[in-house]
Amino acid sequence: MTGDLKRAVDDRKTKAVVLGGFLGSGKTTLLKRILSWKEDLSDTVVIVNDFGKVGIDGDLLREAGSDMVELSSGCICCTLRIDLERTLERILSDLKPKWLFIETTGVADPAAVLEALGDKAFEGRLLLHRMITVLDVSFWEARECFGPVFFNQLREADLVLLNKIDTIDAETVPLFLQEIHEDVPDVRIVPTVHCNTDMDLLVGRNGLGVRPITRTPDFLVQQETQTDVNVQADRAHSDGSPHFISFSFKETVPMDRTCLDAFLKSLPWALFRIKGPVRFDEATFLLNYVGGIAEWSPWDGREMDTRLAFVGWDVDEEEIVKQLQNCCRNPV
Repeated sequence: MTGDLKRAVDDRKTKAVVLGGFLGSGKTTLLKRILSWKEDLSDTVVIVNDFGKVGIDGDLLREAGSDMVELSSGCICCTLRIDLERTLERILSDLKPKWLFIETTGVADPAAVLEALGDKAFEGRLLLHRMITVLDVSFWEARECFGPVFFNQLREADLVLLNKIDTIDAETVPLFLQEIHEDVPDVRIVPTVHCNTDMDLLVGRNGLGVRPITRTPDFLVQQETQTDVNVQADRAHSDGSPHFISFSFKETVPMDRTCLDAFLKSLPWALFRIKGPVRFDEATFLLNYVGGIAEWSPWDGREMDTRLAFVGWDVDEEEIVKQLQNCCRNPV
């Protein structure tokens, strides 16, 4: 990432989430989804370009309880850096929000945004929490026409939403995922339709607002009735596409860490989301796997057994589960 911006959890600082992406990719759709969440957004400020043109519903903002700041003098780029820094100073001094969402214009180079956020004047008050780039899948086909800013938006991102995948042939999606990973190997990539994804993926485990989130994330909700097998499938994914597939895996036997690490590295790019507790001999840890990158953290839940939720695009569920079962310490 550009600069020395520190991505550390610190409740005393305003956490900034930057929404970037080329013109027409779906940034405003994503912002509308965020503002539609049922979480408390009263301690949140949103910065957009050309407020009157992007179509953000004022009623939506009022219902969310968040504040909107418009940068109408131009795009967020080098020529507007001073304007952005002045706006940030006013927001941090007067409003002191917990969360700050910045929707950049489609031609904004993320380097300029990162430089503004990393200004020494904001040290101790502001940190970059996520850089999210929305990529219209059709733009990837024509990527050579867009110049360096297009690729900078991908390379500086923590998360790329490969959007509008319902507009191309289903078999092309895994190919594009592989191509993007080859060009930008260190970024997480998640395919979406209308930027439909879960809050945890966008802003992290602690969510938004001044009060803690008590509901269980959608992808960890377990069915009340159990079947006589460890795997429960649900092909009716929330995006509504028949090519999205979600399923879960439950196991009481401890997993082998070496085998599981090899399993995660062997997964196809089309299997882009895994989350849940994993039981090892010594302890249980939370796995958060997004777009080819796995992160582990301590598990503080009550149930200590393995409970994993999977989301992918047209993946071979049976083969994935078979490989995972081979990682059980005492396979049954």
